[in-house]
Amino acid sequence: MNNKKRIIIGLLLIAVIIGAAYLIENITKRQGLNSAKIVKISEEGKTAAYISTDILKQLMKQDVNEDDLSLGPPLKIAMHAAGVSEFTKVEVKGENQSHIILNEKDIDDNLIIYLVNNGTMNLCRKGKSTVSIIKGIYEINILN
Repeated sequence: MNNKKRIIIGLLLIAVIIGAAYLIENITKRQGLNSAKIVKISEEGKTAAYISTDILKQLMKQDVNEDDLSLGPPLKIAMHAAGVSEFTKVEVKGENQSHIILNEKDIDDNLIIYLVNNGTMNLCRKGKSTVSIIKGIYEINILN
């Protein structure tokens, strides 16, 4: 084979690999969002970050005190991890088209993202983790 053919084959191979990686990433992201195991955090409708239960578990390890028995990190800390520090209202969307709009004063350290054993996430008040405000969170939208 001459060098031109090798270069063309190499470029085609790179294009196929990039296309396959993009496709796999989108399929995985879509499956995670549909199963509520990945939460999309958006600001004014534009995606700011995707957060999985693994990331929230790491945040929880950093935040949990010895006497704290909560089963998830505060909503405020999850939003900070996504790069959102200023907000006036937050909309949390969950399964069955449930949603809630919270004002800045409503979001404190007692409002947590409860990590359910099946990998999904619920919005709860600390101490009342079995009573969920929103089940199966799949999106947190920052409204300014």
